[in-house]
Amino acid sequence: MYGLAVRRARVYDINNDLTKVFVLMYAQDKLQIKMYLSIIIIMASAVHAVMAFYFAFTGVTMLFILSAADIFIYAIAYLINRSGKTRIASFAFILKILTYSLVTTFLFGTNVNVHWFVLLAILPTSLYLDFNKVERIVIIASMPLLINLQLLFPYIYPTPFNMENDRFLEFFFANIIALGLIVEVTIDSITTIRINQLQERNAKAFQDMSNLDPLTRLYNRRFAEQFFDKMIGSGQDLPCLLCMIDIDEFKNVNDTYGHDMGDKVLQVLAELLRKNTRQSDLVCRWGGEEFLLGMPGCDLEIGRDIMEKIRKKIEDEVIPAESSAIRITVTGGMGVLEDDNLKQILDECDKKLYEGKRSGRNKIVA
Repeated sequence: MYGLAVRRARVYDINNDLTKVFVLMYAQDKLQIKMYLSIIIIMASAVHAVMAFYFAFTGVTMLFILSAADIFIYAIAYLINRSGKTRIASFAFILKILTYSLVTTFLFGTNVNVHWFVLLAILPTSLYLDFNKVERIVIIASMPLLINLQLLFPYIYPTPFNMENDRFLEFFFANIIALGLIVEVTIDSITTIRINQLQERNAKAFQDMSNLDPLTRLYNRRFAEQFFDKMIGSGQDLPCLLCMIDIDEFKNVNDTYGHDMGDKVLQVLAELLRKNTRQSDLVCRWGGEEFLLGMPGCDLEIGRDIMEKIRKKIEDEVIPAESSAIRITVTGGMGVLEDDNLKQILDECDKKLYEGKRSGRNKIVA
C-alpha cells in the first residue's frame, strides 16, 4: 500500500506540474495587463514629477502639492498592480487620469490642453486594461462627455490660475498627449512580444512534460511513436537499431522489497540507460519494466557491442536497499529499422526478448 501511495504521489507531482503549466498558459492575458500597466504607471509618474518640479520652480505651491499627490497615488496603484490586483490598479489608473484632466482643466482652463488627457484613458481602457465589456462601454462612453464638460468650464466660471500665456504648459501637455498615445501602443507591442515568448516557452514545457514518463523521467511511448514517425518520414537517420529490454524477475523485487523499492530500481535503470547512450539516441519507458532504445545510424553489429556493454553495466550496478543490496539483470531483443516496417521490427524485438527469457535471461538476442 505504501509503494502504491508513493507512485500515486509521484504521478500527482507530474499532474501538478502540468496544472501549473496550464495555469501559466491561461494567465497570459493577466500577465500582459500587469506588465503593460506597470510601465505606463511609471511613465505617468515621470510626467507628474516633471510637473512637480516645474510648479516648485515657478512658485505655484498648490499645484506642486497636487502633482506630488498624483505621484503618491500612482505609487500606490503600482504596488497594487505588482501584488496581482490588476482590476483595482486598472480602475485606479483610469480614474487618476480622468480626475487629473478634470481638476487641472478647472484650475488652468482649456488653453493648456489638459482636457485632451482623456484620450490617454480611452486607448488602454478599450484595448488593454482589465475591464469587462460593460465596464469598457460605460467608461469609453463617458469620455466624450468629460471632454465636452471641460470645454464648457470657461463659460461657467473663471479659472483660479490664469495660464493663458504659459507656452511651456501648452506645448508640454499637447506633446505629452501625442507622445502618450504612441507610447501606449508601443508598450502593448513590446509586452505582446514578451507574452508570446512566454507562451512559446510554456507550450514547449507542456509538450516536454506530456512526453515524459512520470516515474523515470525518460520519454514515454507516445513520444517514441512520434520519434519513429518523424524518422521514417525523413529517412535521414535510417537504419536505426531498436532494442527492447525487460528487467529479469522484476516481480520478485516488488514482492521482496516493496513497490517503492521497485520504483527506485526503475529509476536507477533509467539513469544507467540515459548515461550510456548518445544524446541523439531514443531511450523510453515502453511500459511497466520494459524499455525501448533507438539508435539512429547504427547497424546490428555495432548495436550488439553497445547493448552488451550496457547489459554488463546494469549487471554490475549495486542498488542499496535497507538491509541489503539489489542487483538486477536485463534481457533484450534487437532489430534494425530500415524502412517503414516499425511494427514488424518491434514484434521481432519482442519475440527475441522472450526467446532470451526462455533461454536463461541476462542476455541480448540479436
